[in-house]
Amino acid sequence: MLPPPGDPCGRHPHARAPPGVVAVLTGRVLGLTCAMEADFDAWSFLPANQLARVVAMILAGPYRLEEYGHDVQVWLTNRCPAGPKRAPMAVTSWIMEGRMGAIAPELGLDPAAMTYFNSTHACALEIEPATGALRILRHVVAEDAGTRINPLVVEGQTHGATAMGLSGAMLEHAAYAGDGQALAGSFMDYALARAADLPDFTLPHHDTPSLGTPAGIKGMAEGGTMGGIGALMNAVNDALARAGAHLDSQPATPARIWAALQAVKDTA
Repeated sequence: MLPPPGDPCGRHPHARAPPGVVAVLTGRVLGLTCAMEADFDAWSFLPANQLARVVAMILAGPYRLEEYGHDVQVWLTNRCPAGPKRAPMAVTSWIMEGRMGAIAPELGLDPAAMTYFNSTHACALEIEPATGALRILRHVVAEDAGTRINPLVVEGQTHGATAMGLSGAMLEHAAYAGDGQALAGSFMDYALARAADLPDFTLPHHDTPSLGTPAGIKGMAEGGTMGGIGALMNAVNDALARAGAHLDSQPATPARIWAALQAVKDTA
């Protein structure tokens, strides 16, 4: 099978959460609806309906929702079974954090105050409108891993996981031609972030021991990856919003950013 119409990549899920579907009253999230389209290749070890349930299960993340509806469409194709990120968490975390960040100004709140506190990311970047190229100016990760038994390992894990998330959100793109031919079959064609593409990370750790574990430890392995993806994509859309543009799929490559800006000009 070939990619769904209009999908030149197919390995990155497309997701949309319509603006305004999340409402907050007295601190409660009243409702969320989401539509997601994804390619889970031809060799998935789980059936499509199981994968759809996984998406539904993890979408809410740490948030408690009063009402929740989702529409997941899955394609099984003949393309590679490997993706740059495990499961669809890269997109689901972006959806929730993006929605919470979008409604915060409408409520007169700081977006950071409405996010999940165990791992909070802030990303500052700039975009060159003529080319779509982006440059990350600063990235801050405020993570709470509880009792850090080995601070050096925690520091290294956070650095590596954040770099992995930013790389996937910016560059990683398992592209295919219209006839199904893989266009990124080696690292000569599959772009990964290099040291020059990433800033120095600022990592202010907050060591709040957990009351639910003997040593007071908390999980922190995937916080850098998931948070980095959401933070970068939200920063990109925050910058694009000033020109009336928006991206609803990853990665935020220069070509996609330029096309989003050009589409606004063409309709003006």
